[in-house]
Amino acid sequence: MRQKIVLLFFLGLFLSCTLRQGKSAPELLVLTSFFPMYIFTINVVGDVPGIQVDTLIGQSGGDLHGYQLSPKDMKKLEKAQMLIINSREHERFAAQIAQAYPHLTIVEASQGIQPIKDSHLEQESDDHEDHHHGTINTHFWVSPLLAAEEVANIARSLGQADPSHAKDFQENADAYILKLKKLNQKMRDMLAPFHGRSVVTYHNAFTYLLRDLSLKLAGTLQLEPGVNPTPKQLFSLQKLLQSEKNIPIFSEPQYPAALADNLAKETGAKVYSLNPITNGKIDKNVYEDIMEENAKVLRTALE
Repeated sequence: MRQKIVLLFFLGLFLSCTLRQGKSAPELLVLTSFFPMYIFTINVVGDVPGIQVDTLIGQSGGDLHGYQLSPKDMKKLEKAQMLIINSREHERFAAQIAQAYPHLTIVEASQGIQPIKDSHLEQESDDHEDHHHGTINTHFWVSPLLAAEEVANIARSLGQADPSHAKDFQENADAYILKLKKLNQKMRDMLAPFHGRSVVTYHNAFTYLLRDLSLKLAGTLQLEPGVNPTPKQLFSLQKLLQSEKNIPIFSEPQYPAALADNLAKETGAKVYSLNPITNGKIDKNVYEDIMEENAKVLRTALE
């Protein structure tokens, strides 16, 4: 009888522990602002236990310019301990989050990266009083080299939040950074015959990538999504594309192509599409896949 009682006691203890483990919440709930930050973070976290990664803005939230927080976003923020963003200048809603959720650690993945000014935007921004970012370019993630710096910052911040797994985060980040640097070199090799060539893009999302690839940004169709070109800007683009016939125009898949198509009809230029990686399939390798496709598109356009 005593053996049965002891056996039932330990069986109950085992079942109790098992149920508690099954219902336990993650030790660290990490939110990311949007798609590229999510992809970078899941590569850093890897298989580390006790970490749940979710994205604040879903697949349809590719454009963060003027984004407004939803009730669904706020529910996520209440439960999270960390929010990883690209930069406070890009995700302007981060200031509102910091004020409303003082418990939340907000990590700027771009910390320490020196931003550049887009000179052609600096000349044109005076005509647009509603221009959000001024002339500072915040599209760091579109450059594999700058993406590597963001990954390093993410790993460092996760290590501070969970010191017991800091080494794991760093090892995962080192492996991913190596892949990003190899990706950059592969893209440079693909575009090597076209160094110095000029392109026109939808807006300034690709400034850092073009710099990495030794290509020139001759102009943009919009200062930002939703900010239409002024007559002066449109005339300058038309004049440029008519005088230099080998400059391609690049639209972006998440925005209407009408503006690019109309300019192409007037100038004889050809239109292609580049992906700024603001959404895509949930896969650890999606960044490399999209960037390699961008390199192929650039090569085709410049040939």
